[in-house]
Amino acid sequence: MKPATDFQIEIINNQNIIPIDQDFFLALIKNILQRLNRNRATLNILIVDNKAIHEINIQFLQHDFPTDVITFPMNEDSQNPEQQSLEGEIVISAEMAKELAETVGWTEVNELSLYLIHALLHLCGYDDLNEQDQTLMRKKEKEILIASNITPQPNDSRWNNLK
Repeated sequence: MKPATDFQIEIINNQNIIPIDQDFFLALIKNILQRLNRNRATLNILIVDNKAIHEINIQFLQHDFPTDVITFPMNEDSQNPEQQSLEGEIVISAEMAKELAETVGWTEVNELSLYLIHALLHLCGYDDLNEQDQTLMRKKEKEILIASNITPQPNDSRWNNLK
């Protein structure tokens, strides 16, 4: 018997670069959370353009450039993180997703999906600050993409050197 789930997810679309199918992304997020053994979550997801994410990156991280995704955890780690509610805010650049999707040869929706997976992994405690952690995180991203019926592109260098 599957455990009961309690997901409170709000997607705010503040861009007009990529059409956003909220039902698709809500279902994807719930699927990802369940794969990560999370049954409770409160998430706000903001989809913006490069200008907006650049401003957020400067304001909160002091990084003077646009980026693909920024994750803000809203609760502290506990002894049993899988038992606590996952809470956070995620900011995603649709403009960056459009640009990179064209470069690697897959859809904008696939690139946005990858950004969501990446952000949710960060909220679940994964990190990518060193090569070992980055490889572990990329493997988990690829695993979740494939489980979500999204095939990573072979010419995409992000998947090189994964064993």
